[in-house]
Amino acid sequence: LLLRSPCCCRINVGMAQLLKEFDTGHCGTIHDAQLDYYGQCLATASADGSIRLWDVRDPAEPRFLCELGEHAGSVHQVSWAPPGTATLLASVGSDGYIIVWGRLSLPDQWHAVHKQDLRKRGAVRAVAWAPSEHGHALACASADGSISVLQHAGAVWTDMEGPEHRWNCQSFQAHKGQANAVSWGSPEQTMPGGRVSLSGARLASAGDDGVKAWFWGDELKAWEAEPMEASKDSQAIARDVAWKPWDETLASATRQAVFIWRLEADDVGENRSWRVVHQVPIGEEVWKISWSDIGGMLLVSCGEDQRSLLLKQQLGGEWDVMNLEKGGG
Repeated sequence: LLLRSPCCCRINVGMAQLLKEFDTGHCGTIHDAQLDYYGQCLATASADGSIRLWDVRDPAEPRFLCELGEHAGSVHQVSWAPPGTATLLASVGSDGYIIVWGRLSLPDQWHAVHKQDLRKRGAVRAVAWAPSEHGHALACASADGSISVLQHAGAVWTDMEGPEHRWNCQSFQAHKGQANAVSWGSPEQTMPGGRVSLSGARLASAGDDGVKAWFWGDELKAWEAEPMEASKDSQAIARDVAWKPWDETLASATRQAVFIWRLEADDVGENRSWRVVHQVPIGEEVWKISWSDIGGMLLVSCGEDQRSLLLKQQLGGEWDVMNLEKGGG
């Protein structure tokens, strides 16, 4: 999926087969666009303060569903809840709010399930849902360098207005300067009895002072830092971070390069820490990165026109850089 500012989207599949380019009707730049897990609904987030939902089951003819407009400023990012949870969409923006949206009986009927006020932390720049093993939980990155984790704590039924959903929010200082992105690690195991918990949860965050990794400490009931060994280059301003599914590997977007990190033990097999194992030069400013669901490939958005590249690792460990929009490397 590729974005084109100010108000158009392009829907791509495979190695860059263009299916449709269409005008979203937004009155401002599109900051983000995300397909749900099943590839049926597209959410677009704009500087005009709105989110628009589209039925893209037929990608050649996207159908407008509805507009969600409770943000009082630019919407920076949206994120769909994973399979195994309810049909939920989270959005964050310059107004300092997280809004969790829930679908009603029909695909074009949505409402705000919860609004979390984080205005004292400045603009909220990024959001990501946790794996379903951790329940209905999400993390967001704020302009003051903090990471906030929001977790559903149940619902209480009222007399007239239906259920009142309760959410717990815990924030911690993660970066000096702004926090720019957040990504969840895959859970190590399922809780006994099917219970959901933050036990075993891990996060990676990107900020103005680089990349950090975190784990949930059951004893202290707090997020604790994992050891990082980083060079000056790798800990410059990081715009994005992505945790590779089911692996101890991170990718970060820093200036004009993508850094690949591994959690490795020292020479005597002890004291594991995160180390940079590859630096892949891109030659243009890198904005966004994401891992493919299979195959361990990285999709990279870079340059002034936000073109897309695919990074694929060779058997020898080196990384090939392929330009998707030209159909090859």
